[in-house]
Amino acid sequence: MIVNKRELAGILGRSERTLTTWQEKEGLPILLDAGRGGENQYDTAAVIEWMIARAMAAHGSTTETQRHRLLKNKADLAEIEYLEKIHALVSSADVCTAVYSIIREIKQQYESIASRASTALAGESDPNRCFFLLNRELRSVSDSLHKKFDEYSKKELTVIQEEGFSHGN
Repeated sequence: MIVNKRELAGILGRSERTLTTWQEKEGLPILLDAGRGGENQYDTAAVIEWMIARAMAAHGSTTETQRHRLLKNKADLAEIEYLEKIHALVSSADVCTAVYSIIREIKQQYESIASRASTALAGESDPNRCFFLLNRELRSVSDSLHKKFDEYSKKELTVIQEEGFSHGN
């Protein structure tokens, strides 16, 4: 629809002075510039498109920004897929499985202390000796767990290195 400045101001709910400012400083589209004192003509569809683009730009939502965001997200996804492929990144499900396995091993090791220590402690009346025997069992479990986790870590590092990943990348 083609309208004059007064009609456009009424449609947009703005003053004619605001439209003049937009026209001079921000590029409000004019269909027919009648010059000073004349009656300019405006295409409402073009003005609405201009206002939408202006509002999007003010909020950082230009088409270029959206395109950039989309490309960045695609690149991030490709990087994640690559890191998963070379075993440099694991899923949360794999982490949960590994943590559960570690907790189960710790639980089994510590629960076995009582049965092993009870025999050694059965005939002991010296508190210092009891402390020593219990401490030895706890250290034995701790050392065993440490050794198992070192082996696990070395195994995982070997898999990663065989896939061509180095920690410097």
